[in-house]
Amino acid sequence: MPYGIMTPQSGKLNEISLGQYQQLIKVLSGIADSNLSEDEREHLVLNDLNFNNAMINGGDNSTSKNGLEYVLTGEGEPQLISTFLVKEKNK
Repeated sequence: MPYGIMTPQSGKLNEISLGQYQQLIKVLSGIADSNLSEDEREHLVLNDLNFNNAMINGGDNSTSKNGLEYVLTGEGEPQLISTFLVKEKNK
């Protein structure tokens, strides 16, 4: 730990690539915390991290659960990439 994924800005990705990125985030969340159910991972990505808003409008979204912090950085300047990180909280 930490785990992370980097991808080009969402504006440079097609719909299929965005869907694959979202799936990777869900899978990585499950690897980081195997106690998360599929529904909890779905809620974490779509609601807590507000995936769609982050990919469209940018900004940093974060949440924590079970001692882990999840950070999603989306579209927008000055970022040239979108990132997703999972790390132990307060480390």
